[in-house]
Amino acid sequence: MPVPYTPLAIANTFIQKFSHESDGIEHMKLQKLVYCSYGWWLVGKNQDQQPLCLEGPQVWAYGPVFQSLYHIFKVFGHQKIKAPKSGSPFEEISVVDQDDRLIESLIDWIWTRYGHLSGLALSEMTHKPGTPWQRVVQEYNYRVPDGLVIPDRYIFDEFQGLLDSYRSRETAATS
Repeated sequence: MPVPYTPLAIANTFIQKFSHESDGIEHMKLQKLVYCSYGWWLVGKNQDQQPLCLEGPQVWAYGPVFQSLYHIFKVFGHQKIKAPKSGSPFEEISVVDQDDRLIESLIDWIWTRYGHLSGLALSEMTHKPGTPWQRVVQEYNYRVPDGLVIPDRYIFDEFQGLLDSYRSRETAATS
């Protein structure tokens, strides 16, 4: 299954690869890891190319949320998820194709960069001034309609800014 993947396939890949490190991964953290994967993919592949996921993140109270992922994992509440899940009893468990080295590398890189953070810390990151979530919330005067997807151009801008900042720090360090 090539790009785009379901948010569940990306989340399941995080669970499959890294849940053993922390005896599972909480739902909120999975949401934010998938969001970070989505954002970095936009920057790496240019926002006009095929998106990482079949659906975009929506504006929810705790930051960006992939609605389909929420409905699958909400039964876990705050408990850690220890094994990949399917969307229904009639579906196979979906993960990123083992041959998709680019997405596998992206997921590894995201885990290295964000995996040590809690779901709450990642959620707080998405609420900072200037983030896509905050921009949309302010545009709607804190009365966001249900199901509102965060525009990809906002997400691209945020992650491009992170990349530019990283590159300028690297340049300064080598000068």
